[in-house]
Amino acid sequence: MENLNPVLLALIAAIGSWLATEFGSSFVFLCKTINKKAIDIRLDISLG
Repeated sequence: MENLNPVLLALIAAIGSWLATEFGSSFVFLCKTINKKAIDIRLDISLG
């Protein structure tokens, strides 16, 4: 990894962050009903 261009590494990190965001937001569109406990668990994970 240390031989890679820093700009390329930043691009890879940005794409990874975008994919994680898209994965998390996909639950909104795929699930018709979500119970409160599932929402709480996802919020807890997103807070770290």
